[in-house]
Amino acid sequence: MPERTQARLLVADKSQPDFLFTLNPSKVTRTRAPAYADIPIARGDSWATTATPQMQWTRNPPEDIGIDFVLYNGNQDADDVERELDHLDALMARSSRSGEPSDLVFIFGRADRVRITGKTVDEAFRRPDGRVAKATVQLRMRTLRARGKGA
Repeated sequence: MPERTQARLLVADKSQPDFLFTLNPSKVTRTRAPAYADIPIARGDSWATTATPQMQWTRNPPEDIGIDFVLYNGNQDADDVERELDHLDALMARSSRSGEPSDLVFIFGRADRVRITGKTVDEAFRRPDGRVAKATVQLRMRTLRARGKGA
């Protein structure tokens, strides 16, 4: 059985409660692609087509983070899964203070200030009363600051 690891999303300004969840399996995908620009060179069009173009680093854009986790509660009397899905929606909602979604801090081994850029929910099954009993959630987030110097 894969190891289960606790992760947390908290609102930076503490306006909402933390969202605690278990990553199963404990996997986070981080994508970061430094930006480069081609350097035009005089008479560059006379080079052979196999010549390596000159390029210069311009910046390190923020990371995109992807996580998958399962929300499940086998207790027929509880509505924890729907409550947790509502909590995620609240983390994505527009703040009355700024007019934008709140900055979040994603904590999983390290802390990153992020915003949720996408959420996909697959409802695996429902209870007889129609409430969600199990949901697989995919979250996509973007860091608000690039890591490293010269970002």
